[in-house]
Amino acid sequence: MTMSIAVDVTTIPRIKHAEAMQITAVENRKVAAALGNLQPGDWAKPTDCTRWDVRALAAHMVGSPPARRPSPPPTALRPTTLPDLRSDETNVVLVRSGADSVREE
Repeated sequence: MTMSIAVDVTTIPRIKHAEAMQITAVENRKVAAALGNLQPGDWAKPTDCTRWDVRALAAHMVGSPPARRPSPPPTALRPTTLPDLRSDETNVVLVRSGADSVREE
């Protein structure tokens, strides 16, 4: 029998930036090791994200950190020729542009 315990997440103390960076470094090494252990045929396998194979998901994960950087202030000059893309469409563009960045051996 599995027991479920509800925890009020507002009572959990926030971690500091330094601890978050340590956790991030550990998790990034785990992801890199997992990707490094993939065989050539593994990259085209499906994932739980039904529209994404392993290569697309890896490209998304590797290409996402730059996208998380703070946005420029609203008063900064921005290109006006870009279409208004929804998040999913933006992800598709990022995945396609980063797919070739995933190393194949």
